[in-house]
Amino acid sequence: MAAERVVATDGVRLAVEAHGDGPPILFSCGYCTTRENFRPQVAPLVAAGFRVLLWDYRGHGESDAPEQAHAYSMAQVLDDLSCVLDWGAGVGGAAVLAGFSFGGLASLHFALRQPGRVRALMLLDTGPGFKNPEAQARWRAQTEKTAAILEQRGFDGFLASRGADTAVGRHREAPAAIAAAAAIARQRVHGVAQFGRQVSGLAPSCIDELAQIEAPSLVLVGAEDTAFLRAAEVLAARLPHARHVVIPDAGHVTTLEQPEAVTQALLDFLLPPAPQQERGRRQERGRVGFVNFSVSPRWRLEAEGPRRRPVNSEPGPDVAFGPGVGFCRNRTDRGGFLGRWRSR
Repeated sequence: MAAERVVATDGVRLAVEAHGDGPPILFSCGYCTTRENFRPQVAPLVAAGFRVLLWDYRGHGESDAPEQAHAYSMAQVLDDLSCVLDWGAGVGGAAVLAGFSFGGLASLHFALRQPGRVRALMLLDTGPGFKNPEAQARWRAQTEKTAAILEQRGFDGFLASRGADTAVGRHREAPAAIAAAAAIARQRVHGVAQFGRQVSGLAPSCIDELAQIEAPSLVLVGAEDTAFLRAAEVLAARLPHARHVVIPDAGHVTTLEQPEAVTQALLDFLLPPAPQQERGRRQERGRVGFVNFSVSPRWRLEAEGPRRRPVNSEPGPDVAFGPGVGFCRNRTDRGGFLGRWRSR
């Protein structure tokens, strides 16, 4: 689909798409990727009654790619996200924020900055950023290496490397992965390289602020995404109202490797279960809740059950939204703590 354009506060034009009518869901992609990575989720979510919003960061996809380094910063990305949300959900409107990898971290920072505009969070293969200075320095060095590789070999070289597994997944012959790779290959190298050096490489951690986020949250990770398994556990433990879902037989790019399973997990989170399903889930996990979209976009949480923190859930020093997080055994959510939302 041809993209529309939203003009950011500094004049940069951002590529956006909108599909369907209903409660809006805004998807934010990972570093080096584009909105095409969410294509498999669009039609099912629209069919379920949601308005799906996609966008490309500045420097990515079909958005403008400024030459100047000062045009790229985390603060500017969050401002861009706000502009896209104004376009897709109405000025000052609220939406569910869904973010993959870096997009999950950006969504967390936005929820802390503008909580009244976030109905819920869907955090896919992501983490809260690096808290340990040494781990942060290693991540910054890795993003610099990626930027240098792009400048030396271009996107064709990047997509031919093992590193492409973190951008298009491990099943590169799948039609959705082929389309995602084609969109990545069309990007301008200088924009993505600048974004890596000035934004993702310098992205601040929000781990100590997670307890402030009252929005119901889905934390989803691939069972074989070893770099993010521990980060997902930390998110699920520290976010007050989180549901933790592990997708079998999936690496980092769950939306492309296991699109049906991911879409079903999103719908299970967003929609109230059928009575029989709810009884079964209550037997498994205790009480469940859902995001109520039939009311005003101003929300408060009416908790439905006790929040039970998984044992041994304190984060290690290398919790991150990027490669470098140690493997840790999976845990599922315990107890129903998604909650119901209603007007103040």
